[in-house]
Amino acid sequence: MSTTSPTLEPQDNLSSPLTSPMGMTPDVTPTSTASPDPDPKLAASPVTIVAGYRPGIVGAALTMHLNFYSKVNGWGIEFETSAGKSLCELMTRLHRPKVQAWSAVRTVSVPTQNSGMLAQEQIVGVVFVDGECLGEEGVCRLRAFIVDESARGLGAGKALFGAAMDFAREMGFRECRLSTMASLLVARKMYEKEGFEQVSEEWSETWGVPVMQLHYVWRRDRGQG
Repeated sequence: MSTTSPTLEPQDNLSSPLTSPMGMTPDVTPTSTASPDPDPKLAASPVTIVAGYRPGIVGAALTMHLNFYSKVNGWGIEFETSAGKSLCELMTRLHRPKVQAWSAVRTVSVPTQNSGMLAQEQIVGVVFVDGECLGEEGVCRLRAFIVDESARGLGAGKALFGAAMDFAREMGFRECRLSTMASLLVARKMYEKEGFEQVSEEWSETWGVPVMQLHYVWRRDRGQG
């Protein structure tokens, strides 16, 4: 799985790997390696960014994170159960004003038993903004930001990130925080371009494999907008 840059998070609630209040949950935001050339068939299927709940969003988010982190970090069952709990908890609050989700959606054609083709919706990227998990007024966290490898190069990551930051500004948050891995250079560049600043770093072994985790903060008085 690829992504646009997972966001990793420590004990906060999904955040980019997903992090959650249960410890560093997967709230990291990937987007690190160079993207392979997109499948020509997929390139013909435009990606649309949709806000709010979509059927299958939790399963898609979890699958994309597992596909990416199992290969990159070797994270397995502990990561999957922690991320699943964190995502499900987040979804129970999606109806609240300070919590929002966005999906990158595309339509693909799937063969049917009658040799025909059936149009099917597919979620190929997600991002969440949680304005409650940190318990601080005016502060939100970017969580579970990821884009599937099959959709790389289609602009899904940039569009998802833009939607999330527009929401943070419109809701009047003074700060937006996220965590990511030091190895995700593409993601880090995107965050820094938006005005995020690295405020700390630490080694984490929450899921058995040590990774350098970086914590970033965007501040309204310093960021773009």
